[in-house]
This record gives sequence, structure tokens and C-alpha cells, in this order.
Amino acid sequence: MNRVGKSLFIHLMLISFAFSLVTIPASETTQYDHYRILLNQNRSSLDNVQTADDSVSVFEDYFNSSLGYNDSLWTLESYENGSVSWIEGEYFNMTAKKHSYRALTSKQTFTVGKEVSFRICAQDLETVICIGWTNTTPSEWNYLFWNDSVYVEDSLNTLLLTHKFVEPPQREFKQLSGIDTSEFHTYRIVWNSSVIIAYADGVRYAAMGSEMPNGPLHFKIAITENHNIDTEGWVCLDSVVIREHHSMIQENPPFITLNSPGNSTLNLGNTPIDVVPVGSDGVLYWSWDGASTDTSNYPYNIQLPSSEGQHYLDVYCKDGYGYNHWSHVKYIFHTMVNPPLFRAAWISMSPLIDGVIQPEEWQEASFYTIDLVRADGSSVPLNISIGCDSDFLYIAYNSTIPSGHDSRASMIINGNPDGVYHGNNETPITSVYYTKRSPGGWPGYDELHILSETDGSISDQKLSMAPSGFLSESSLNRSNVHYEFRIPLVELGVTNGATIGISFMLFPSGMGVHNLFFPIASPWENASRLALLELSLLPSSWLVQFGFFIVTGFAGVVLVLGWTIRYKSHRYKQIGSAFIATPEMEAIDETYRRIAGIIQSYETITIERLALMANISERDARAIVTELISKKIISAKIVGEEVIRLA
Repeated sequence: MNRVGKSLFIHLMLISFAFSLVTIPASETTQYDHYRILLNQNRSSLDNVQTADDSVSVFEDYFNSSLGYNDSLWTLESYENGSVSWIEGEYFNMTAKKHSYRALTSKQTFTVGKEVSFRICAQDLETVICIGWTNTTPSEWNYLFWNDSVYVEDSLNTLLLTHKFVEPPQREFKQLSGIDTSEFHTYRIVWNSSVIIAYADGVRYAAMGSEMPNGPLHFKIAITENHNIDTEGWVCLDSVVIREHHSMIQENPPFITLNSPGNSTLNLGNTPIDVVPVGSDGVLYWSWDGASTDTSNYPYNIQLPSSEGQHYLDVYCKDGYGYNHWSHVKYIFHTMVNPPLFRAAWISMSPLIDGVIQPEEWQEASFYTIDLVRADGSSVPLNISIGCDSDFLYIAYNSTIPSGHDSRASMIINGNPDGVYHGNNETPITSVYYTKRSPGGWPGYDELHILSETDGSISDQKLSMAPSGFLSESSLNRSNVHYEFRIPLVELGVTNGATIGISFMLFPSGMGVHNLFFPIASPWENASRLALLELSLLPSSWLVQFGFFIVTGFAGVVLVLGWTIRYKSHRYKQIGSAFIATPEMEAIDETYRRIAGIIQSYETITIERLALMANISERDARAIVTELISKKIISAKIVGEEVIRLA
């Protein structure tokens, strides 16, 4: 089949696919029967609507000319020697390095009421690739999309559907999650007067609604650097076809989208849920946990229930194009009432803060594996070690996020965890936002901020110089990055035995949609979003609290000896979900300790995920778990491909 034939076939498949997009699970509660009937009527109502002929092509290039691109359709631009283009088989390729760009800009302009289908793959690495409509014309610096523009943006294997406004100047975007941009995909972007929609291989991934630009706009494909990074990237072009698009019926509106917070994320009770019914008649219907239905026009006052645990949100709306078409989406959220609690174990010998996590230096610390969450609800595991002595709090991150220009680790610590930030510009500063850059990161990311709050308004002050006692370093460790932090307790205004608030964060290079948080996103906006951290008492305090050992004399000695013998054979003493090392732990390397801690953090975990989190092979993971079980270091069993923790 030739290119034109394939293109026509794909277009017809997209049209037929659109009629089958909206369904409601049969398990929905009966209160939605009315909406379900309306949804089942969508097909017949759509079939009775006459559509415009949107198959007319107004621009085509299959990149098979002698230059690789049709020079009667495009203007090719570049800056500096780091950008080149070449032909490879049937494809046209463009690259960019540091301080360079390459761009194809259509000579023709287009007005609203168009769709574009383009087939590409990209090795964007740490470059930025933008494809879409913009009002910029060929110029010396023609690699950005300015003013009114609608386009997709690709960087670090992440796609965003983007709309830039002129008045007021702003940028809105939706992430197209789950697409591997390094492989060939056929993308389709619909540019309507009130909505833009993004598809990949016939599946709708994102839609945004507002007043869109009318044009005339050029169509542009551009690749350039990302934050002055040296890494090269390239885009491979197979085809671009632009068609007329005047009827929305084939897109199967309306489109219910979630702006914030992310689906499946943890949040505080009464958090506003920002749901947008794109292409609707403006009326929204919703229900929490199958209860009675609420409805209103914009603004919609949807708030997360205040009770602890998981909550389901069902949302319905009707299209605004006269098709009598209903859509439904179900979201899941989790309410945090009781914050996660961690414990900083007592460390008898302070670890060297050099950015290298040495097992013998951190063997006494508490070890945890936590799941840091992105805005879209996806997560990345992080191994952390936490300890303290009478002067300092020590924290180590063993991160799988690669080093890069923007890559860094951060934490917020609040010495008074009452839901308010109490930052001071003198000792104790109490509430701190502490960041350490990765080894390849921008030096400006090494910073310490004070967070303070007055009448609900939070201010952020960067200190030109960190107070004495603060120390942080990072280093590369194979494919991981190690971060080590030291925080003086006196600057938090606390002593041993206190409980403080804490949040853990990782910021990868590239787009902000990849930023990772625990337990709740954007903790600088609300001090109630922090977890809790209990600082271990001094050893002398332990003797006072457990003075009954002395009173009971010999019985106490026997009890202590028995306790020591028991845990000498087990090598670990469990406190909560942490492990405190005994002297025998010196014989256990960091990998064994990490695996033991991970298993204790999960009721059930697959061998595959365990190997990924420990950065070892599945075969080695299974062998280590088997050994830990046989030596009774952990209480668990292997069932098939899963490790199940026993009570």
C-alpha cells in the first residue's frame, strides 16, 4: 500500500474508532441508569447528524524528495553547526546540539478548522521538539513557538499538548502519558475554534478547551537544546498531512479532563478537584463513592471527602454541539488524615557527608523505601536512610533519577509540625527547604530557603549562605545518584525525642510534569502536606525509660541477653518499618539490607519490582530473598513470582 493509501486507511480507521469511545462499566450503581441509557443512544444520535467533508487535504509532504523535504512547501532554518539534517531511507532527520536549532516552517499559512496527521519518532534525549501551528515566521531565532500557538512539545520522552496565549500571556498544557516517543507513532492534532485534541495511533490522549487562535498560522517542526545541555537529540520525519476539519462529530465530544490533583494521588481532605468538561454544554454532574449526584454550572465546587482512605469520583456531562452525546469518567483519590510516620534511628558514629552512601556509615540508620508521586499519579520508588545523633539529622537518598542539568534532590523540614511554616532569619530558622543538585546539575540549585507563613500566605526566602552545620553532597553510583544531607537540630529548634514534619522530593531534568513528591505534591503550598519524623532519644534517655532493667536485676540481665542472642541470629531488630543494625550486620552488604527493608514495607511485592527497586537482576533478587527467609532475617514466603510478607 502506498503512502497516500495508508494515510486514507488510517483516517477512515480514526473515524470508525471515534464512534466507540464512550462506555460505562456494567458495575455502575443504578442511580446512573439514566445517564447509561443516554450513553447507549450516542451511536444512533450521531448516525443521524450530517457531517461536513473533512477529508480534503490542503498540505502534504511524505519527505521523499531529493532534499528529503519539499522545498516548495517548507523553509528550512538552522543556527550554528550543532544542527544538521539528512536523508536516511524514506525518512528525513533533523538534529540539534547545545546552542543550536533546526526548524521546518511551512510557507503556507492556515486558519482554524484544521487537523494534522504526522508520523515521527524522536530520540529527544535532552533536546526539545515542538510540532504544530504558530504565528512566528522565518527569522534568526525561529525555534520557539511564541504568541498564539497550538502544538505538541516533546522532551525527555514526554509529550505535552500545549496552547500559548497572547492576552494574558500564559501557557497551558496536558501531558500525553504512556507514549514512547522513541518509536514511530502517528499523531493527530485537531485545531478547532474552541478546543484542541491530541491523538496517538488513533487513541485520544488529551483535550483542552478555550478560545483558540483563528490564524493565519504557519505549521512548524523545530528541534533545539534544553537548558544548555550538551546531549544531542534528533527527530525522524515520515509524513505530514494537513486536512480541513469543521465538524466535531467524529471526535465524539464532550471530553472530561482532570487538571488537578492527579488521578490516584494522595491529598488532604476538602482539596478542590479541578475537572473540566471540554466541549460540553457547561453543566457537570458528579458523585462521590456512589452517593447522591450533585450538579452545577461553572465554577464547579468539587471537593475531596475529608474521611481517611480511598474515594471514587464519577463525572458526567453532555456535549455542547447539539449531538445529544454524554460522556463519563471515574477518578480515584486518597485522603490523608493521619500523615505517614518515620523514625530517625540513633547513630553512634556520624556518617561522612561526601555524597557516597557507604553501608558501614549508614548501617545504624532507619531504612525505608517510599513511592514518590508525579502530578499524573505515576510513581517512582526511592530508598532513603534516616538517622540522628544529639546534634544533627542525617538523611540519604539513593535515587534512580539520572543526573542532569536540572536534576536535584530536595526536602522540606518543619521543626514545629502544626500545619504552619514558622521560618525565621535567625536561629532557629525552624522551617527549611533544602536542595542539593546532582553531580551534573546547575550549581545554583545548591540552596537553602526559609518558609514562613502569615495569615495563610506562605513566603519563601533564599539564604545567601547556609547557617553553620548544614551540609549536603551528591555523587554518581553506577546508574544511581547518591545524595547525603546533614541538618543541625538547633536550627530546627528541636532536640532528640521530638517529632518534626518532613517531605521528600526529586526533580528530574526537563519538564516539571516529572517532579516527584512524598507524601503530597507541592508541600511548599501547605505545611499540612508533610509526613512526620520522630527523632530518636539519646541512649541515656533510653536507660531512664527502661530503668526497670536495673530494678529487676538478674531477670533484666537475662531478658537483655536473650533479646541480644535472638537478634544476633536475625541480624536486624525491627522498629516499625525500619531496621536497626546489630553488630552482626557488618556481614550483610547494602543490597541484602535494602531488600529486607523493601519487603518489610510491602505486604506483597513481585520479584520483578523488587529487583528494579534494588537495582539488581531478578535472579539475584530471588536468591537473596530465599537466603533472608532461610536465615529467618525476614518473615516472608515466595509464591510464584511474588514475595508475600508474613505477619
